[in-house]
Amino acid sequence: MTEQYQPIANLLARVRVRWRRLVAFRAACHAALLATVSLLAFSALASLTTRAPFALAAIGMLAALLVAAALVWGLLPLRDAPSDARIARFIEERKADLDERLVSAVSVIEQ
Repeated sequence: MTEQYQPIANLLARVRVRWRRLVAFRAACHAALLATVSLLAFSALASLTTRAPFALAAIGMLAALLVAAALVWGLLPLRDAPSDARIARFIEERKADLDERLVSAVSVIEQ
């Protein structure tokens, strides 16, 4: 990459960091919400099973399994890494006066 494209690369890098941080916060919130709901549901079920240790153990194991599944499902969006073109389009959606210039510059850089 030449020196003239360095400001564009810096801008894309800064926006990518903020994008990834926002995705991580949303994923953590979704995972925590799903885990909380599953724990509340299974604590309500556990209160219904009095003096049944095997039922409580089964409910506890199912709750742990569902919490783990909720965490995995909630954190799946962290796998996606946005491309430079996608970030450029994201920036242009918020800054309308760029008029497709940033996307064009990114496509020239990628060639």
